[in-house]
Amino acid sequence: PRKFPYVLSTIPKTFFEKLHYVLSLIYIKLFSSANYYDRTIMWRRQLRKYVGKKIEEGYNNILVNCAPFAHAYYVIELKEKYPEVNFVADFRDPWINNNTANYGLSAMNNKRFKQEYSRQKTVISKYDIITSVYDEVLDYFKSILIKENLTTSTKFVAIPNGLDKEDFSINDNVIKEDGKLKFIFGGTFYTKALHVFKEFCEDLLQLKTSYPNIYKELQFDFYGTIPDEFNYISKEVDIIKFYGQVSKDKIYEMIS
Repeated sequence: PRKFPYVLSTIPKTFFEKLHYVLSLIYIKLFSSANYYDRTIMWRRQLRKYVGKKIEEGYNNILVNCAPFAHAYYVIELKEKYPEVNFVADFRDPWINNNTANYGLSAMNNKRFKQEYSRQKTVISKYDIITSVYDEVLDYFKSILIKENLTTSTKFVAIPNGLDKEDFSINDNVIKEDGKLKFIFGGTFYTKALHVFKEFCEDLLQLKTSYPNIYKELQFDFYGTIPDEFNYISKEVDIIKFYGQVSKDKIYEMIS
């Protein structure tokens, strides 16, 4: 159980929802000295107890997936008690230097930001292995170690995103020969990446004016979660279509 106030994961609309949000925010700020929007900040006791129990049962490889990030900091506190255990942190997103999905980092004051930075420093210096799909994330972590003059045995391993062939069933019968070059996006489109999407739409409109024959041969299909502003920004770009949330199998079918 994450115990994190659910209302802080929503956009309040009514007066009572906004009141509930404010009171929950006050409470969570008292509870945490770092990022109060991190949904794992109330996991410390139950997570350490659970992981410790698993280690005592014989597990000697502990893999922590980020983000969010607080739980990675809580788990590595067990390293001192279990030095022989292999602790691995896998970063799907950047932490302090996150410029798209910031997980509430932009709302923090300087004191809290320093605390979050300190937690990041502890994690990247004490885990046995840090993995990520992005070399840029690993390079940033390495630069922190150099900047802080930290000596560590941490290994940094890049594991690029790949495709599992078993997820795809290429069938000539479902391929539509409509002559268009299709691009498919599947997943969550973050609000803080909208400035990139806006520039993208502007370029497509310029393409429509300058090279209409090329423009009409393209199609961009988006599946998943998008910000409210997404449709407004792309309203004049008729080759961008949004299909909402669908199953993983549906996306793979469209790619096939």
